[in-house]
Amino acid sequence: MRVAGIIAALATAILVSACDEQVAEAPEQPVRAIKSFVVSERAGEQVRQIAGLTEAAKVAELAFESGGKIIALSVDIGDRVKRGQVIARLDPEPFDLRVLSAEAQVKDAQSRVTDAQTKFGQQRQLYDQGYAAKTAYDSALAAKLSAESNLEIVRSQLQQARRDRSQTALKAPLPGVISIKHVEQFTEVTAGQPVVQLSADGDIKVNSSVPESLVRRLKLGQPVLVRFPTMNDEIAEG
Repeated sequence: MRVAGIIAALATAILVSACDEQVAEAPEQPVRAIKSFVVSERAGEQVRQIAGLTEAAKVAELAFESGGKIIALSVDIGDRVKRGQVIARLDPEPFDLRVLSAEAQVKDAQSRVTDAQTKFGQQRQLYDQGYAAKTAYDSALAAKLSAESNLEIVRSQLQQARRDRSQTALKAPLPGVISIKHVEQFTEVTAGQPVVQLSADGDIKVNSSVPESLVRRLKLGQPVLVRFPTMNDEIAEG
């Protein structure tokens, strides 16, 4: 029995030793490196490039308030102008003649008013004393009121003539660049006819044709990138 126990113990030791050897001899499993990726919604976005034209956000068509002949036009396309700078001038002679004519009409109307007031005063005195008829009194009053009304009309015409004469110089309302020149020197222009287009300094805007399928995806205030090929592909946010 004792010998059998010793043999069993030896067998167990050999078995354990063999297991140890198997464990020691088993190859180690390699550790695989994992490269992580962060997937966001931007991965599915599309970048669309649309051509457009830039222009000033503020554009003014400059014109004379009265018609006439342009005798001086001192700017050309691309010229930079300051606020208040004279761009063009009309021939002032016709405007000077209108002022002289209006002044003469005012003097004539003033004399008519004086005469009508004198006659009305006479008729009123005679009427109060019972020496004049009511119709004569009413006629003198009407003549006086008509003369005074006509005087107010010609005075306003004189004021307008003087204002038109002061507007013979076309000035730049804002600093900027002349982008379009509609007429040339010695051209007859009408009131309100554009002479030049002024692109004011400051913000610029981009005009482009956007496909209908893309318009629905755009929102007010959505940021975009604007690239300028003529300026070494400079990029600005819009």
